[in-house]
Amino acid sequence: MKRTLLASAGLAVVVAACGSGSMSETEYVENLNALVVNAGARFETAGAEFGQIADPTMEEYIAFVEQQLAIEYDVRDLFDTLDPPDSIDDVNQVMVDTLGQIIAVAEGLVEASDTVSSLEELESTPEFVEYQTVNADADSMCLDVQAKINDLSTTGVIDNPWVADLRMTVQAFLDCEEA
Repeated sequence: MKRTLLASAGLAVVVAACGSGSMSETEYVENLNALVVNAGARFETAGAEFGQIADPTMEEYIAFVEQQLAIEYDVRDLFDTLDPPDSIDDVNQVMVDTLGQIIAVAEGLVEASDTVSSLEELESTPEFVEYQTVNADADSMCLDVQAKINDLSTTGVIDNPWVADLRMTVQAFLDCEEA
């Protein structure tokens, strides 16, 4: 299952820009990268553990989704501490919106699991279809973000060295295919 995101984040990452205005582009990219690396490791561990289950029950599947939700909530909380510079606001907002969509459909899927008695029944619900669709939509989200990053790299005011790092970090965050 492809996970947009996420690449999410460790609580040990300190990402606040303490009252001195927004972060610099470099600070933002460094903090976002730490968030993505930490969360990616947590998602990978959860996925590997779930992958060991040969024939998962609905309860095991929902426990896996809830584990992902816990990571996504941590990521959302850390995103709230980021104070991106104006030059990166659009890119940041796409990631925040994407994360919000992923959380909403996962919560909907967990709620729908209370109305069915098996994984097969759950897989035929509109909530399951929406969950699968949002998680598979990373490619279109990646294209949107890539366009915004390309716009950044063509503006004369932007110091370009951090743009390549931002591109790679965002691709990891959204689980983009290499373009």
